[in-house]
Amino acid sequence: MQQLELTIRNPTGLHARPARVLADTAKRFQASVFVRYGARRVNAKSLVSLLTLGVTPGECIQVDVSGEDEEQAATAIAAAVENGLGESIEAPKHEAPEHEAPALAAAPAPA
Repeated sequence: MQQLELTIRNPTGLHARPARVLADTAKRFQASVFVRYGARRVNAKSLVSLLTLGVTPGECIQVDVSGEDEEQAATAIAAAVENGLGESIEAPKHEAPEHEAPALAAAPAPA
């Protein structure tokens, strides 16, 4: 069995579209996939069950994967969550985008 600790990074949490991506990803594999959030544990292949968790942005979930193709399933699920479950991930406001160089302070003009 593989256990993953994953942070929901997309800005809207685990609502309908991201939950659908997670469920569809889990369904591609024979392995059993369950998501734990707080005291609840649900089948990740069930969209309705995932929606009942109410996972908000920035929250951590545990994903338990077991079965014949568990490695492939765990890798695919981790990648899907890391990539925002089909939604764009907003960069933290304090970081400059990678394509921009940091601004340099201008030297004071000679007096």
